[in-house]
Amino acid sequence: MRAVQDHLVDCLLAEVGRELILFGQNISQSEAVRQGIFDQSVPAETLMVAAMEKARELSRLPRHGFRTVKHQLRRQPLTEMRAAVNGAEPLYDNWLSEETVAAATSVLQG
Repeated sequence: MRAVQDHLVDCLLAEVGRELILFGQNISQSEAVRQGIFDQSVPAETLMVAAMEKARELSRLPRHGFRTVKHQLRRQPLTEMRAAVNGAEPLYDNWLSEETVAAATSVLQG
């Protein structure tokens, strides 16, 4: 969880990351695009066409350079996420209390 949180805060505008993490607020699809959380949003009926076009666009990039840069950008958060999955999650005992689980359940159920 901490690795994901750190990565979100690093990648998103500080205010967006703060609001999403501290307050657990849900935001609309268009707001997520505007805030830079998603690159784009397309109607469901054009999703496959848009995904294939993006794949073609990315396939034209130099493979080695793209892979190297992508790995460099994701190395630290991925390392921390793997460590968390293997039990090295410093926030686990504090974050996943009964109170937090109940609050998250309430938000998810609407």
